Amino acid sequence: MRVAFITDSYLPNVDGVVETILYLEEALPKKGYDIPLIVMPSETGKPYVKKSRGKTIYALKSHPLPFYPKYRVGVFTKGDALRLFEKFGIDIVHNHGLGITALSAGRAAKELSLPRISTFHTNILEATHYLGPIGGLAKLSGKRYIHKLFSYYDEIVAPSRYTADYLRRFVDVPENKLRVIPNGIDLQRFPYSAKKRAKNRFLHVGRVVKEKNIDWLMLQLDKLARKGDDISLTVVGNGPYLEKLKELSRQLTLDVDFTGYVPNEELYKVYAEHTALLFASTFDTQGLVVFESMAVGTPVLARRGTSAEEFVNGCGGVFTNGSDLKKAISSLPSICPRKRRKEFSYKMTAARYAAIYNKLLRMKYI
Repeated sequence: MRVAFITDSYLPNVDGVVETILYLEEALPKKGYDIPLIVMPSETGKPYVKKSRGKTIYALKSHPLPFYPKYRVGVFTKGDALRLFEKFGIDIVHNHGLGITALSAGRAAKELSLPRISTFHTNILEATHYLGPIGGLAKLSGKRYIHKLFSYYDEIVAPSRYTADYLRRFVDVPENKLRVIPNGIDLQRFPYSAKKRAKNRFLHVGRVVKEKNIDWLMLQLDKLARKGDDISLTVVGNGPYLEKLKELSRQLTLDVDFTGYVPNEELYKVYAEHTALLFASTFDTQGLVVFESMAVGTPVLARRGTSAEEFVNGCGGVFTNGSDLKKAISSLPSICPRKRRKEFSYKMTAARYAAIYNKLLRMKYI
């Protein structure tokens, strides 16, 4: 069976959505599903078509999203989608984005009576603060748009229960459409390390943006540092908020090391060198870094009310405020149990998606 992937982000970009798509590209053919077509906004703005690893990459003319320029909006009509789906003999449409591309694909797939599934990877509604005084209005308009978008899809997948609950309450996605499938990782890239972790050496990994709440984490750890604790924070990644964090760090007692981008093949070593990964983002729908850290054996400290909270049981702790964080640090396990690794594999993610594909195809052909 032939699956079309629709996405707002793809190579040469590198982010959690792209990682997940690449994992699915590798694993789904072993379940009987090929992905011959990937539709994406062009990273340059100019459209192009190219072949890559047996797939056709259809890159659309695109424009940057005004309040989040890292993401681009593709120019794609229902008619464009109809022609592509028929040309490539598509059997299932799997959307990974939220833009007009996703809307046109959903409308076309519905007209062709194709099974269609949409995964909610990026909660753009929690990034409308970039719009300043009109952010509240934009968030309300965005909610209505996403509700409309999802009406064209048979199944809506959230990568965490936290995100599914958000979609249920805030976007009014019907309960019978919602599924929870965490995105997996390549365990071979994140081998388990049984070595003893350094004490009070904490880590944050990910794109450096305001909504990750890294500044809040720095301030909380700084309170401990000012009391005499030998404590440090390593921030891995780049992003538009990096310079502001560097400026903040110069005002703190806390020792903060900004490494910039670390290649994936080296990242497992960074996890293994730290006491715990810190996660305070209310923006992330899951956070692949949580699985990466625990797969290596490094515990995770997650803020309550985040997607990571539900995954850290037995491999870290949760906190609400600075006082909680101090308690969570004092009761941290020294290392995550190796047996939990199997939960994090992308092969399990692909198997669960294949089961949904199978169900939708049975419903179509019975």
